[in-house]
Amino acid sequence: MTDNLCEMNIYCDESRHTSDRSDAFMVIGAISCPREHKHEIVHQIHCLKRKFATQGEFGWKRLSPNRRDFYWSLIKLFKDNEFISFRCIVVDRTCLDHEKHNMGDKELGFYKLYYQMLVH
Repeated sequence: MTDNLCEMNIYCDESRHTSDRSDAFMVIGAISCPREHKHEIVHQIHCLKRKFATQGEFGWKRLSPNRRDFYWSLIKLFKDNEFISFRCIVVDRTCLDHEKHNMGDKELGFYKLYYQMLVH
């Protein structure tokens, strides 16, 4: 019997989970790809970085008009590559009740949200 399952690389990040409480929403997201395609995808990202003279780590906090073409190309790469998958969960932090659902443990609640994002 052959096994059709492949090993996946999953890269997760979160935004605003520990920031100012006046920020009502947080986002937990993940990008995944089959392990066998990782090097090809990383190479494509490095080529984009060279093409647009983007150095170091990049993120959405550093958006600026002079990097617009790089980010549009990066989005296109992620959208067009059949091996890259993205998912996220947007959470209204004002609705979380850690006392009721997580024995008062905010970290436990956070990891439960991560689980929901990854599994469902």
